[in-house]
Amino acid sequence: MKSLIRSLIKQVTITTSIALALLMMGCNNVASFDRAVQGYWQSNRYGWVMVVEERGISLYDQLKGECLRSDIFPLFVDIEALPHEFVLDNGDLMTALNGIKSPPIRWQRRASLAQACPKGEIARSGAADYQENVLRDYDWYVATFERHYAFSALRNIDTETLFKGGRAQLQASPTVATLQSVLEAFIAITQDGHVKLFALDLEQGGVDELANGDIAATLEGALGLEGHRNGVSDLDTYVSAQVDIILNSIRQHLDMSRRKADSGGIMHWIPVAGQNQGYVLLEGMENFGGEALTLDAQSIALESALDELVADFKNVDRIIIDNRLNGGGFDRFGFQIAQRFMASNTTQLNKQVYVGGDWLAAETLNIKRNAVAYSGDVILLNSPYTASAAETFSIVMAEQANVRIMGERTAGELSDMLFKVLPSGLVFSLSNEAYKNEAGELFEFIGVPVDIQAKSFTNTQRLNGQDNTLADAIALP
Repeated sequence: MKSLIRSLIKQVTITTSIALALLMMGCNNVASFDRAVQGYWQSNRYGWVMVVEERGISLYDQLKGECLRSDIFPLFVDIEALPHEFVLDNGDLMTALNGIKSPPIRWQRRASLAQACPKGEIARSGAADYQENVLRDYDWYVATFERHYAFSALRNIDTETLFKGGRAQLQASPTVATLQSVLEAFIAITQDGHVKLFALDLEQGGVDELANGDIAATLEGALGLEGHRNGVSDLDTYVSAQVDIILNSIRQHLDMSRRKADSGGIMHWIPVAGQNQGYVLLEGMENFGGEALTLDAQSIALESALDELVADFKNVDRIIIDNRLNGGGFDRFGFQIAQRFMASNTTQLNKQVYVGGDWLAAETLNIKRNAVAYSGDVILLNSPYTASAAETFSIVMAEQANVRIMGERTAGELSDMLFKVLPSGLVFSLSNEAYKNEAGELFEFIGVPVDIQAKSFTNTQRLNGQDNTLADAIALP
């Protein structure tokens, strides 16, 4: 369980760096694509153009008829697996990107890159004809945000005023430093942890996070914002010490001699000391079985761990699932875990994509109960640090008659992250999708509610070395 320290302090940075490093492969000369799927494909809903050749893929961002070479798939994508999952449906290309996008993305065939990008291609940093132009970068960012960001009204973001002010600053000082400063200031106003800015790190083959719209949605960020720090001046020292205190306050309720975990050390299951109850800690929704594994391999590792967990806890009176420090990852893994604790046979989620001022027709996700599942009493612990895929997991769990949610509302950041690039090479992300439960309730911004209110990890609790929420969950009737 000590590995949680690594996750809490470095999860966002490490996850993003690895994701984009893996995905910036473009035409990687590894996969072999069938002639039937080769050619030019466009997805208007995500603003992408994909060129499929025999030995690889190139990706472009498309906006108002112009294209910008991207070569950044927005999530972990095993390129070698794509030829096996590409499916033609009435002339369109369907792909779930290794199960990340569900329902699959539908791409329409185009005769040429010129048809998909009638106004031509914008030169990007590194190209022979590239010329630095920060106003062009800014205008591309603004136009992309206005076309694809779904929650300006919900989050009360006055984009028109803010974007006008930002452009005025750049006109007065047209430098890369000013561009970065303007974007960072705007991103902070969104209070959306999926709105981010990154700088390419060519030496490391990844990116460095420059701005995060909701730094307080992580425990590290929240601790860093605490003014008192209990007399400790160094931030890293303070955060590390507070995480140790939190972990110890959890451990005191558990029989740690019987701890088990998946081979990646992400999901831990431990008997509650002195009780016929089980405790499950979810550090994230990725890297099950190890960071180096493909998503499909992680799914296999997770399935094996869940089999063992359910077998170990099949006779307990209650299972407490600790989701409070789960910053997310991939929905597919959250759904895979939820399937093991569902009382109903099927639970539906509705997903909508926002593009160009409109919500597209909702698509339905059907989450089916696994045949090997625990259907007894389940307490799910959530907090404001429960985010992203940990929240879509929570929506499924909230629909189950055998589940009570305890703690605080989640972060309210459920959308997938849509990654885009600027001509200068800066990378940014935004939220373009809405997840709703069967009743049509939207949890973006407001978070997934709880059945039983309880605050976790307060300064008072940390000073006393207590986890009151976990203690109260164990004591529930």
